[in-house]
Amino acid sequence: MPVQGRTRKQLRQSIGYNLGAVYVSSTSGSGDTTSLIDNTLIGGDDNWIGYHVLFTASPNEGVLSRVSDFDEGDT
Repeated sequence: MPVQGRTRKQLRQSIGYNLGAVYVSSTSGSGDTTSLIDNTLIGGDDNWIGYHVLFTASPNEGVLSRVSDFDEGDT
């Protein structure tokens, strides 16, 4: 069996990204206690409502939150 050179996590992210179901990124700056800033997101106002954010670093590591608002002007 050939060696893929990619982990299962990387494969899942790649498949999800290609299906438009997963977007892997990191914050570009500090928000407040209820917001985050990611300058790589593309889309108009409210484009990301309903999507989920999974935090992978402390202090919120493992927390899954639903996006309730998106303001393109803040990116």
